[in-house]
Amino acid sequence: MFRVFIAFCLLCTIGAVSMADQVPGVQTKVDIAYLTKYLDQMKLKYEVTADKGFAHMVMVGDHAKYETYVIADTESALCFVIIRNYMTVKPDHRNCDKVLRHLMELNWKLNVGKFEWHPDDGEVRLTFTFSTEEGVGFNAFKAVFDTLTNTADEKYEECQKILTGD
Repeated sequence: MFRVFIAFCLLCTIGAVSMADQVPGVQTKVDIAYLTKYLDQMKLKYEVTADKGFAHMVMVGDHAKYETYVIADTESALCFVIIRNYMTVKPDHRNCDKVLRHLMELNWKLNVGKFEWHPDDGEVRLTFTFSTEEGVGFNAFKAVFDTLTNTADEKYEECQKILTGD
C-alpha cells in the first residue's frame, strides 16, 4: 500500500514546477541546463554534453557502480533517466530466459522504472521517462532519480545470481 501511495505522489508531482520557476502564461523549457541545476542541488558529480542534451555520471551503490544518464529531449518535452550497462545477458546465455523472466516480474512490481534488454548486444538497462511539458520540480526529479538508482542497487545481486546460477 505504501509503494502505491509513493507512486501516486510521484505521478501527481512529476509535472509540478517549483514555485520559484512558475510564471503564469510562460512555458518552462526543461533542457539539460535546467536539469543539471537539480543535479548540482543533489551534489552529484557529472559530465554534461550540452549539444546532445545529456549529463553522465557514475553512481556508486553498495553492490556495484551504475553508469547513469539524464537526458533532456526538448523537442518531445521528455526527460529520460537511464542506467546503462546494468548487466549483459547475451541471447545464447544458458540463463537468458530465467533472467529475462525475472526482469519482467520486476517490471510488473516496480512503480518507478523499467528494465529493458537489447537482444543484439545483451545490454540490460533500467530506465524511467517522464514528461517535462509542464516543467518538473526538484522534489519530483530527485524522488525519481533516487528511486531509480536505489532500485538498481537493491536488485543487482539477485539479478546477478540468476545470471550466474545453474
